[in-house]
Amino acid sequence: MAPPEEGVEASPRWGDEGHAPTRRREVGAWLGREGVGEGWVASPYTNFLSMFSTVSVTHMWFGVSIARSEELFDSLVKSGTKKFVVANFGRGLLVGVEDSVAQQFRNAVIHLGGRVTPIQSPSLPPVVPQPLHAYPVKSPMDLGGIYGVFKPSMSYVRKEYAFWGLHLPRDLESYVFSAVQYGLIVKSYMFTFDAKGDAKLAGEIVKLKFPLLKGLLWPKARLTPLDFQILTQRLVELGAYVEKPRLVELVERGSGFTIPVADGLYIGALTPGQDMNMLIIGAPGTGKSLFLDYLLETLANAQTNIVVLDPTGEHAARLEALGYRVLDAGRNYFLNPVATPNAFDVIYNSISELWREDGLKAFPSEILANALEKSRTLVDVLQNVEATMKSSTREDVLNSCGALLRRLRPLIHPALLGEASLPTGHVVIDLTFIDSDLARKAFVLTFLYTIYYEARQGKWRGIIVIDEVDHYGSEALDWVTDELRKYGVSVWAIGHSISRIPPRLQDTRYTLMFATKDPDNLKYASALFPREIVATIPYLSTAQAVYHERGRQPVIVTVKLSQRKEFKPHRLPTLKDIATKHKLTEFELAMAFAKYWDARDSVLRFVNKTATQEDYKKLRERGYDPKKQPTLLYALAELYGDTVGGPQGSGPQQA
Repeated sequence: MAPPEEGVEASPRWGDEGHAPTRRREVGAWLGREGVGEGWVASPYTNFLSMFSTVSVTHMWFGVSIARSEELFDSLVKSGTKKFVVANFGRGLLVGVEDSVAQQFRNAVIHLGGRVTPIQSPSLPPVVPQPLHAYPVKSPMDLGGIYGVFKPSMSYVRKEYAFWGLHLPRDLESYVFSAVQYGLIVKSYMFTFDAKGDAKLAGEIVKLKFPLLKGLLWPKARLTPLDFQILTQRLVELGAYVEKPRLVELVERGSGFTIPVADGLYIGALTPGQDMNMLIIGAPGTGKSLFLDYLLETLANAQTNIVVLDPTGEHAARLEALGYRVLDAGRNYFLNPVATPNAFDVIYNSISELWREDGLKAFPSEILANALEKSRTLVDVLQNVEATMKSSTREDVLNSCGALLRRLRPLIHPALLGEASLPTGHVVIDLTFIDSDLARKAFVLTFLYTIYYEARQGKWRGIIVIDEVDHYGSEALDWVTDELRKYGVSVWAIGHSISRIPPRLQDTRYTLMFATKDPDNLKYASALFPREIVATIPYLSTAQAVYHERGRQPVIVTVKLSQRKEFKPHRLPTLKDIATKHKLTEFELAMAFAKYWDARDSVLRFVNKTATQEDYKKLRERGYDPKKQPTLLYALAELYGDTVGGPQGSGPQQA
């Protein structure tokens, strides 16, 4: 039984499950194959295999970024290396080859569209020898490595046919044929990384030296090219090794063993579309915010969009000095929930908790939906509901409109009365000016929905950080954050209580739980962590956390914290502060903010006593009466003072 001839399309069995090599013509031509002879050893490999003799091995290491593990194997074969190491301990793909063939390996990777970075001998973490648990290989290894030696496949193939005869099992056929195609197999010694492993053995592996004494006890495996490609698939997907990853030493545990997570370990170079969702939970004062700031400080030079929704001004105070741009919601950055395709969901979910209090369901929802159809802004919505109320004599309509108006009025806030483009780069949106919980919730939902529609069109990728996320829990938040990850937007959520965080936002790739005694948090932890770890959570010290990545065992870590201890909140007077100062209600001031927006320059000139006749005309057209509203323009001037100099977007719209 021989493999298909060169240039002839292989049978379906040749590519079972999409794993077997499918580029026979391309690989054959590129490697210089002329055909296969007795024993299926290709003649161009004769010189290559003659290299298998005892030589003094020097080595060269590369950080490699390549699309597929098949191409990595092709590059190793093309280079002519006798021994090699492929490893990934979290900072990306490392490949070590013999120094004499280093240039050939580099050229081979580049030929296949990959990228190669020479690395000075890397310091591998301590290693633990690992046996191959199943053959043939069906699933990739997570993190770890392979010390490999190329061997001719003739003996292996003969043994397989001697055992099975001419009728190989279907699930084994493509593996054996891959050995036939390349004329090679890999004598492999696999290993994983662990803080309690063998550091000396790791040093020998870096030098491409095989430890003879320890090698006697090290389980070996004979991998076909297809086995190797499947086994290393995950190692390749994690991207190229970088000596100084953007998130270096994110968390570390005892004995000095560093575990980089996020960018260096699993996220690669913040690749758009990759799942980087993170949940950070814990009681106040346990180190969550300082840990988050450490992440954001380390990402200060990352080439990706990062937006931090900051309800306290704490992050704005620390990050502005690092080049993060600070926008103040309602002062120089505005959104319009009515302009989003999901306006009903945003508004209804912003007030859903109050709906459940009164038990109001279908009828007020219908009134809200009708009001939205004719509206461009929240002011329009409010006025349309008022018009419905005035035009009806039915008691149920009057009651529903009244209840709806009471819940809509807190949403009338400058931050929700305008429109702006989505920010790019590194931005902190300070939410402290929005002192209404309902308005803040609506702002956050509007922002996330706007991101979602832009991301669906490929216009926005990056990370959104939501601090105090448990204040915004709703079905809409649950849905939109789950959808965002499909379009290259990751959410880092920080909160105190898991019970107020939507279910799908709880299902993140990374979870860090700081000290907490909240029963709901501990119940959630018991579903993820072993009992002995759960028992320690209430007693963790500041900056200690349980770190868990989906599919891996949790560990207790000591996280690194921001060293920027000074804390001067980036706080401006709120709408309530200004309204109280000028003896107005928040609602009156917010409505006036929208009403006088187009005449804001006239308002400022009036307050500065430089107004012209044209300014007075504009103010009168908007109903200004100095006798009835003696302080209104002075209150508006405080608001407009920070917006006239260049607000982000068009600002409030007129009804």
